[in-house]
Amino acid sequence: MSEQPREIPLDRVEPGRCGRIRAVAAGDDDVERLMSMGVCLGRHVMLVRRGDPLILRVVGSRIGVSARLASRVTVDPCTSACANASGSG
Repeated sequence: MSEQPREIPLDRVEPGRCGRIRAVAAGDDDVERLMSMGVCLGRHVMLVRRGDPLILRVVGSRIGVSARLASRVTVDPCTSACANASGSG
């Protein structure tokens, strides 16, 4: 049985799967923008759809995030189903 990879870029998460935010390697403006949308350390997010923008479910809402910015967000993929990424972390 293979082990789930750890700490992958958000844009590599499979659609319908979620991950817990581990790090954001972006400038202050981008970090603030993500935080204002609910994308912050420790939060669960679910990738709804790949593309540009990526569609994420965060705290019960859907948001669009550019593929460039999503590639700078590192997540731990969830090993179990994410309850629509509605929890606070």
